[in-house]
Amino acid sequence: MASANRLSVIARQALPHDLLILRVFSEDLTRLTTYASSRGGAAVGIPMPQNYPVALTRSWNFDIVDDLSVHPIEQHQRAVAMGARSALRIPIWFGDRVIGGVGFLSNEPAKYRTADVAIGRRLADYVAVGLSHHELAERAARRRRCASAR
Repeated sequence: MASANRLSVIARQALPHDLLILRVFSEDLTRLTTYASSRGGAAVGIPMPQNYPVALTRSWNFDIVDDLSVHPIEQHQRAVAMGARSALRIPIWFGDRVIGGVGFLSNEPAKYRTADVAIGRRLADYVAVGLSHHELAERAARRRRCASAR
C-alpha cells in the first residue's frame, strides 16, 4: 500500500487537496482507525470512537463539508486546527460493506462540488484494491507463522 504522502501526490493531480486522510472502520462501524494521513493530519494507528450513527455510516455514499470549522462534529478535529476548512469524504467499499473512507481536505472553504465525487470514488476504489492486497498479504503471513510454529 502506498504511503499517504505518495497517495496524496498522485491523487492531487486529479483532485486538488491540502490533506488526505485514510481511515478504516471496526467490524461493527463504531470505531475507526487512521490508516494513513498526509502531513500528519491525524494520529495513525490509534482506534477512536466513530462519531456518526452506524446506520448513517452503513449507507454512506459521500460527504461534502463546506466549512469544517463550524461543523458540530468536525470543528474540534486536528485537521481543522491545521487549517483544513472543507472536505470531500468518500467511503471505501469491499463488496456490499463499507470498511473505511478517504478524506480530501482543503484549506479553502467550499472547495468541493458534487462533480468531484466521481473522481473521489475512482481514487477510493484504488485505495480499496490496495487495502485488499494488504489484507491478503497479512493473512498469508499469519498462516505462514502458524504453520511454522507447529
